[in-house]
Amino acid sequence: MISKAVEDEFNHLVTSQKNFFNDHSENVSMYIKRFVERLDKDIPSLNLTDLFKFHVELAALVHDIGKLAIPLEILSKKKTLTNREYQIIQNHTQYGTYYLCNLFKYCKTDEDFDFASVCQNIVLYHHERNNTIHIDGDLLKKIIEEDIKPNIPQIENELQIKVPELKTTYLGMVEGQVRITEFDDIYKNYCIMKGLLHRLDHCSSAWIPVENENKDEISKFVENFMNNQNFKLNDLQQFAKINHNKNVIVIGSTGMGKTEAALLWSNHDKTFFTLPLRISINAIYDRIKETIEYEHVGLLHSTAIDYLDDKNEENEFEKIEQARNLYEKITTCTIDQIFPFVFKYRGYEKIYATLSYSKVVIDEIQAYSPEIVAVILKGLQMINNLNGQFMVMTATLPRIYKDKLEEMGIKFVYRAHRLTEQR
Repeated sequence: MISKAVEDEFNHLVTSQKNFFNDHSENVSMYIKRFVERLDKDIPSLNLTDLFKFHVELAALVHDIGKLAIPLEILSKKKTLTNREYQIIQNHTQYGTYYLCNLFKYCKTDEDFDFASVCQNIVLYHHERNNTIHIDGDLLKKIIEEDIKPNIPQIENELQIKVPELKTTYLGMVEGQVRITEFDDIYKNYCIMKGLLHRLDHCSSAWIPVENENKDEISKFVENFMNNQNFKLNDLQQFAKINHNKNVIVIGSTGMGKTEAALLWSNHDKTFFTLPLRISINAIYDRIKETIEYEHVGLLHSTAIDYLDDKNEENEFEKIEQARNLYEKITTCTIDQIFPFVFKYRGYEKIYATLSYSKVVIDEIQAYSPEIVAVILKGLQMINNLNGQFMVMTATLPRIYKDKLEEMGIKFVYRAHRLTEQR
């Protein structure tokens, strides 16, 4: 656990913001605590430690602390913000790094430094999207001089506290080299923390649900459907069902019921079902929702809203928003909707963290170009590194794909099936 000195300084930061704008931060912290507790209960394979749960809850508490440096009349303004006012609010992530830098003064142990680094990175990067953020000491010094210092009297008056003398000694801690990367021991935990915070921060602000918590198991719906049709599970489907807790690669001909096999493998877990073509994804979406009669499925691709509108589905805009926020138990989607996380664009952790407790189905991998397959294989390696699981099912599989996964050190079960019976 963190030392008492670091804990005391952190509590001081939380107290400083409590009477100013704390409702949102407390809501996010509460939501993320509940969410992580549910993940820990439902998916023990995530191995979420008490230290992880402690860190993510506290980091959420201070993620918006930089707003202390923003004039109250801007924060509370009801009318449209001017460009200058908008930019000032956008800079709250940078302002927040100044407050968090003070934590490093009290760090003595590895646990202290890990905690301070995670908090600082989350504060600085929690609003980043697919754009570049570069912070340097000179820029932060300018922000302190031009934006923070002039507002100190108002901050002291509003919070009834004495702001200590502003120093720039620790600004070097927020330059490029301090960003947590895959070479740091805390990288995996940081990715999950930051990614979950991205989702919960957005949902808390927009008052939309984070996850569909319905307990209906897709595998049971599939078996009920097959029983009603007098179908028996074939070898492929039995293999998928038995190995639902493992990474799986199966080869099976068209007509063997690979879709049902994938849904049996999905079991009760959150799943992303991918195919190369939008028309194929539309068909899978309809099959799950209308034929198998499983309601907790979303559709996510570039023209999904048009398809739902053509079908006259109710609340199509809400459904698209939920799909984009990765809400449903089953999301049917094209590869481009989730696998760009491989390139680690700004904010990629939102999807990457979600995949840490999800399953991913890659259907018909042979239909992709070698360049796209390279991205998929790297993505499967990254998902495996965070304890997510995958199933690759295809009619034909170039041997090099299987060999590459083995070379990456990924464990999986493999089976090739022939069409010996109809489902």
